[in-house]
Amino acid sequence: MEIEENTVVKINYSLHLQTGELPERLRQSFTSKFIYGKDRILPALEKAIAGHKEGDELEVSVPPEQTYGPHDPGLVNEISIADIRHPEKLRVGSYYEETGPDGRTVGFSVNKIRGDSVLADFNHPAAGKDIILKVKITEVRPASFMDLVASMNLSVPRGKG
Repeated sequence: MEIEENTVVKINYSLHLQTGELPERLRQSFTSKFIYGKDRILPALEKAIAGHKEGDELEVSVPPEQTYGPHDPGLVNEISIADIRHPEKLRVGSYYEETGPDGRTVGFSVNKIRGDSVLADFNHPAAGKDIILKVKITEVRPASFMDLVASMNLSVPRGKG
């Protein structure tokens, strides 16, 4: 069966950059399941998979406008090395992550190390760059009534009993 309107599609995919490298946590494989033509997916991906079948593999180039947006110079800031838990791990050109006091992960690219401060770029590592999605289509089937109801976030009334 080919991917078309109202088909359930399941894909495995990985992210790659046309130039540069992503942090380790973004280099893993991800899975996504959606109803083609109903659920929101990246427009470039939706266009690329149309007409494909289960088992097909493809590479899709996605522009920054559809992913992490342009690189924002306002997100490049100088921070004190004293505020970093593991300054020994800082390397120019690398991506540094640590968990903040609220439990959230904070990450930045290390642009420069200047004595007691770091020029840190808090943009997503893929901001302003084309992303390549390596995609394998693992399931294609017609959407059932219940699939369509679930995609609209509706509940089906149940009879008394």
